[in-house]
Amino acid sequence: MRKLTIIIISLFLSVVVHAQLIDNKLNVYIGASLGNSLGTETVNSDNYISPSLYSNYKVLAGVSVKGVVKAKDFLGYGLSYNYQRADGWESLNYSDFDNSTVNLHSITPLIKFHNRFTDKGLSNRFVFFIECGPTVGLANLALAGPLFDIPIYENKLLVDDKSLVPMYDFSLFMGFKSEVGIEYAYRHGIGLFLSYSYSSDWISSKLYNDNVLKRSMINVGVIFKFKKDKYFYY
Repeated sequence: MRKLTIIIISLFLSVVVHAQLIDNKLNVYIGASLGNSLGTETVNSDNYISPSLYSNYKVLAGVSVKGVVKAKDFLGYGLSYNYQRADGWESLNYSDFDNSTVNLHSITPLIKFHNRFTDKGLSNRFVFFIECGPTVGLANLALAGPLFDIPIYENKLLVDDKSLVPMYDFSLFMGFKSEVGIEYAYRHGIGLFLSYSYSSDWISSKLYNDNVLKRSMINVGVIFKFKKDKYFYY
């Protein structure tokens, strides 16, 4: 019985020691996102009512890559790249953008606030964080059909030339992004994260009247940890 007790205590101490993770200076995040664009079905522009492009998409999903460097115990800074694709445009009263898609590419320099790392306890495994920063990006709209026809005269007959109608649009957008979430350190070099992010951007285009792009996303992914702060011997 005494030998069994010693073995159990030894195993417990071994687990506790190995559970003490090393703090790190650089994290690389690779994630997947799912959410939706926020807003009303229509846009009122100078008393002209038209369908909203972004808020009527039913599917918004994407991927992201982010690098964060720890500056202090509670503070980090970094840069993130996000790609999102919007599909399934649907409106009760309009069909202007049916079967269209939008690809969104954005970059965000960010500041990260998080709880302090500890050698033991909850803060050795879990990190609660808030991030924020300005965003700049590019929205690429691909239409399934023309929004309007351009009439021209051909052999003195008035005809529609669909080849002159724009089917693609590239629009710059800029704004602000914030994110709140939790990280779990699975091992010294790898972890997992779960977060919620909200983005609000200004945008302008000749093919639609939306001037605000708002997105609400749930993000999950993997963390790769590099450049340790300190070293332990086991």
